[in-house]
Amino acid sequence: MLERLFNLKNAILIFTSKVPSSLPSSNANDWTVMESLLNLLRPFEELTKRISSNKSIISEVIPAIMSLNSFLNHPSSIHFGVGTTKDVMISRIHKRFENVMKNKNLILATFLDPRFKLSFFKLEKRPEVKKIILSTISNFNNLDLTVVPDDVTIDISSITNNNNQTSVKSLWDFYNDIATSTPSNNSTVMICNNFTDLNNYTDFNKDLVAEYETYCSIESVPINGDPLGWWSSQKRNDKYPYIGNKLLLQKYLSAPASSVYSERSFSEAGLVYEAKRSQLHPEKAEQILFLHHNNQTHPT
Repeated sequence: MLERLFNLKNAILIFTSKVPSSLPSSNANDWTVMESLLNLLRPFEELTKRISSNKSIISEVIPAIMSLNSFLNHPSSIHFGVGTTKDVMISRIHKRFENVMKNKNLILATFLDPRFKLSFFKLEKRPEVKKIILSTISNFNNLDLTVVPDDVTIDISSITNNNNQTSVKSLWDFYNDIATSTPSNNSTVMICNNFTDLNNYTDFNKDLVAEYETYCSIESVPINGDPLGWWSSQKRNDKYPYIGNKLLLQKYLSAPASSVYSERSFSEAGLVYEAKRSQLHPEKAEQILFLHHNNQTHPT
């Protein structure tokens, strides 16, 4: 509603200038604050749509929170006049998602996504994250394990690449910047090796540790790539028997809990049962909906 009102700004200004009315008028500052508020709220709408899509997976939860926090903490003229609102949003995000950032399932899911791996975890936290990942994968694959890692404390804070801060304007600029950032020497291997002491991981299966290092060292999948498709392609050479365990991927690269898509399906079913097709058999209607959702996945 607010965006619609702002889009009608010129028409409203013309109308109020020519037609006498008792309605309250808006000055230039009001319109500026309205635009700033729209810029502040737009990323929330974009992330809601992304997480609610039929292609969303839970590995995007932590990257979404970190990107949103980086966006809100970035000083920008597009947020003029709504600084207090922004501060409240940042505070509420920290409070609401504090436990989410400690969730071991989401940490492993983020790592298993070849688009993200460790990019959305701070360098100083990655050794702790690594132990959690190795421990969880070891337990899943029934590997011998002599250590139980402590819970990791990951704070929600900006980790944006400083080199690109001046040109970043939208949420997706932050998202892409973090996901594609590399250490200063541009070595992809350094993403996993620069800050870890391999002697600290002797309690884990050595083949799993080597597999972990290999996975971290390869080039990440483009941000718009298909993580599930990438893992399917890796099955041919059996390069990741532990990290690429089919059951592990099915569990941790699953869809986020949401009722949005099921509700959307009900709405689409309502469109199928129109007035001239009110006697359509339920089985036929189900087939029509199936074809509607899969015609792009399996084109003729």
